[in-house]
Amino acid sequence: MGVWPLLLVALLAGFVGLLELDWSQLFGDPAREALRELWAEVQGWEDFEATVTVWGLGQEPVRMRIQALLREGAWRLEFLEPSELRGQIYTYRKGMLVHFRPGNGGLRVVHVLGERGVPPEFEINPQALQISLEEPESFASGWEEKETVPLRLPGLAGTAPSDSGLATRDSAPSSLVGFRKLRIAGLPEPVQEMVVWLDERGKPRGGTIQLETTKVTLRLEELQPNQGFTLFEVLELPRAEETLWYGEDQSM
Repeated sequence: MGVWPLLLVALLAGFVGLLELDWSQLFGDPAREALRELWAEVQGWEDFEATVTVWGLGQEPVRMRIQALLREGAWRLEFLEPSELRGQIYTYRKGMLVHFRPGNGGLRVVHVLGERGVPPEFEINPQALQISLEEPESFASGWEEKETVPLRLPGLAGTAPSDSGLATRDSAPSSLVGFRKLRIAGLPEPVQEMVVWLDERGKPRGGTIQLETTKVTLRLEELQPNQGFTLFEVLELPRAEETLWYGEDQSM
């Protein structure tokens, strides 16, 4: 099935597991207070929609839109970029993973995951977490390592015209200037470390997840909690001419 279905289920497992924790134990220093305040806000979400760019899972960044009903355990992931993935959609709920592929009338691939589709229990002890909070650096400090968007000046030195005048870069940013970094270790395997970038209001703007063999970087372009999504809206897929079913013991 590839890495994206597994990422979707792992993401679901992490959120469901964290929602059950008593985060009131996190107190006593600025780093733990920042984490507690962040998660207190998340616990008030019934649903959310986010647009995210992800580096580290392929040769180029992947841009996607995610919708979720947290306590229903229902997720929708729609690819926006790159072009070869655009329009593909994954939905997940209660062990049923559906993959929609556009083109040629559309195809739905349904995976009934059975026991494998049940998210694992994440045994996280908040007191065992190793948490640090790094204050934002000034713009001039280490600027060559920061995320920058080079400016193209159309028409100068033979450069081609551009609609926006901005060039994007495919390499993953290590951090963003002006954001605090909330660093968290002591999480269950295979996660070795998680870094959350926080803006001046304490809102998440992205971060990194260090796995055993991979570092995944996420930039949060847009986040809108409590949109009032229905289960039908999250799980609805475009019409498809063909549907394929795979049971728990089958593979593609």
